[in-house]
Amino acid sequence: MTVVEPVVEDTQIIQELRKPESPHGIVGLFNLGNTCYFNSALQCLIQTPDLVHYFLTTVFKTPELARSENSSSTLNSNFSSYSNNSMENLSNPFGPKMLKEAVAQFNESFAGFDQQDSQELLQVLLDALYEDLKPNHPSPTPLGISELSLDPACNAETSPAPTPPASSPIAKIFQGCMKSYIKCTDCSFVSTKIDPYTLLSVPIANGTDGPCRPPRITTTIISSALHTPGFLKLRDLWYCPECKTRKQIVKKLDLESTPEVLIFHLKRFSSSGGGFRNSASRKIKALVEFPLMGLDVSAFMSPQGQPQKLLPPSLQSQIYDLYAVSNHIGGLGGGHYTACVKSIENGKWYDMDDDRVTEIAEDSVMTSDAYLLFYKR
Repeated sequence: MTVVEPVVEDTQIIQELRKPESPHGIVGLFNLGNTCYFNSALQCLIQTPDLVHYFLTTVFKTPELARSENSSSTLNSNFSSYSNNSMENLSNPFGPKMLKEAVAQFNESFAGFDQQDSQELLQVLLDALYEDLKPNHPSPTPLGISELSLDPACNAETSPAPTPPASSPIAKIFQGCMKSYIKCTDCSFVSTKIDPYTLLSVPIANGTDGPCRPPRITTTIISSALHTPGFLKLRDLWYCPECKTRKQIVKKLDLESTPEVLIFHLKRFSSSGGGFRNSASRKIKALVEFPLMGLDVSAFMSPQGQPQKLLPPSLQSQIYDLYAVSNHIGGLGGGHYTACVKSIENGKWYDMDDDRVTEIAEDSVMTSDAYLLFYKR
């Protein structure tokens, strides 16, 4: 009796040797030449559920409905293609070349292959998407750039009420409003102003909880970023309409409203100006502790900004969970950007280092390299 050995086909061997497929949205990005900053920001954005859902369902399927009157739609169509590639490609890295070129058309600073900053790229990209997707009427204020005006409800000089910016899917996801209070130290006159924001910058140069404790993104450090009153320098004296002269003031900030995605920018690059490109800049490498779950910002809402009980529970909540971190590794001269992201699909954490993807433990997310923190409601 002849025994026939089973035939093992080449395709079966290939399947056995193949790396297991990653979850949707967990795929590496090729470095096109000093574009690690670009890849880091994109990896964080692709794990933003509302953003991905919009681009996959609206922009990708019906691009004609997702374009402003003056838009060439180049940017939103390329970001849509990037979103689709990330979600459909389960293992093979790709290069976001077309998307980078589309961003460069909006801001020529990103046209070449010089090292850039992930925070600056993120702000430019969100601004560009906002402009590309806003309705066909003018917006007085670009996303994330404040245009100050006095709140007419306060005892201040007569001023028109702030005009709300044109609605945009980007603004609905990433934009909140901050209320600033300015108080004259002589007559106690108070003026308030409401400005939009997309990132909350947190100073970390001097923030500590003790001689051997690192600063923390908790009530203490958020309070230092928003609530601690501080006297402005003499050259920044404010004209008080009651005193009719320039006076020293105290300024305080509250959150008037919060977006679906709350982004913290840890200010690791310290200089007299010019950001991380300034030759006099230095990097602050302190470990900043931050919660992975349950960040409650309700204590920092202004009284008028407290959520109303009639709103849906999802819009009342001021509790956020971390889902992505943009990291900056090394110094200013030879630094490198990576990202740690939490998969939308399986809830596991991954280190995204250009085209290299590695699953990591949750306790590996918080490091002294953390630069941008992405929280979702």
